[in-house]
Amino acid sequence: MKRMRRMGFLALIMLILASMPFAVYAADGQIKIAQTSNTSFPIIIDQPGSYVLTSNLKVETSGTIAIKIDTDNVVLDLNGHTIQCTRSSGTGISVSGKYNISIKNGTISGFGNGVYLYTYTNDDLGGGRLIENIHVRLNGIYGILAYYTTIINCSAERNTTGMQVHYSNLKNCSANHNSGFGIKADYSSLTNCTATGNGNIGFNVSLCSLTNCTSSHNKLHGIYGWGSLLNCTSTHNGDDTHTIARGIYFAGGTITSCFTTRNKSDGIYASGATVVNCVVRENGGDGIETLNSLIKGCNVRGNSGVGIKSSNSTDDSYIYGNRSYANGGGDYGFSTNCKHFNNF
Repeated sequence: MKRMRRMGFLALIMLILASMPFAVYAADGQIKIAQTSNTSFPIIIDQPGSYVLTSNLKVETSGTIAIKIDTDNVVLDLNGHTIQCTRSSGTGISVSGKYNISIKNGTISGFGNGVYLYTYTNDDLGGGRLIENIHVRLNGIYGILAYYTTIINCSAERNTTGMQVHYSNLKNCSANHNSGFGIKADYSSLTNCTATGNGNIGFNVSLCSLTNCTSSHNKLHGIYGWGSLLNCTSTHNGDDTHTIARGIYFAGGTITSCFTTRNKSDGIYASGATVVNCVVRENGGDGIETLNSLIKGCNVRGNSGVGIKSSNSTDDSYIYGNRSYANGGGDYGFSTNCKHFNNF
C-alpha cells in the first residue's frame, strides 16, 4: 500500500512538472526555460534567481516581448540558444529599472530590439547590469539598447543600429554590417571594440573614451563626436555616395596616438580638440584639417590634399613639432592667426 501511495505521489509530481509551460527547477537551483506547446509570450521572470534556456525560443506574433525580466537579482543564461522573432518587431529581452541583472551566452535575432535594458538612475556605471557573450542580429531598430550597463564580448550584426548605449562600459565588442550606426554611445567607455562595414558612422560618440578601438569600411565617418581617443585606428571609411567621409571627425576632446589611412576624405578633422602623436597617411582629402585645435608630434604623409591645414582664415590653432611630407596638396596650409613652429 505504501509503495502504491509513493508511486501515486511521484506520478502526481511528474504530471505537475509536465504541465508547467516553460520553467522547471533544476537540481543545481537553476530555473530551466524551454518552449513547449503551452508556452505563451512574454515569458515573465518576476522572481530573483538563476535562469537557463534549454531550448531555442521562437516568437511568431508581431510586437511581442519574448522574455521580460520584472525583478532585481536575475541571471539569465541563454546557454548557447537563440531567441528568434519572425516579425522584425517586439523585443527579445526587455528589462526596465531593475538591478543586478546578467544576460549572457546566446543569440537574439529578428526583433525590433534585441536587448532593451533601461534604467533611469546612475549607480556607478554598471550597477550589476551585465550583458556578456550575446550576439544580436537582424533586429529592425537596435541590436542592443542599454543604460548603465557593462557589455562584454558582444557582437551586433545586420541590425539597423548595432548598439546604442548610455553611461555604459563596453569591452571587446563588435558592430559589423549594420545598416545605420555601428555603435552609438554617450557618457561611456569603449575598449577593444570594432565597427566594420556599417551603413553610416562606425562609432558615433559623445563624451566617451575609446581605447584600442578600430573602425573600418563604414560608409560615412569612422569615428565621429567628442571625448577622448587613445590608440584607435580608422581606415577605409567612405564610399562613392559619401565622399566627405573622414577617418576621425572630432569636435572637442583629445586624439592621442591614433592611426588613420585610406579614408575617402580627411584623415582627421579636429575642431577645438587636441591631436597628439598621430599617424595620418594616404587619405583621399587632407591629412589633418584643424580649427582652433592643438596639433602636436604627428606624422602626416601621402595624403591627396594638404598634409596639415587650417580650416579657415580665422583659425587659431597651435601646430608644432609635426612632420608632414609627400602630400599632394602641399605639406602645410596655415591661416594668418595660426601659431606654428618647429614643423618639418
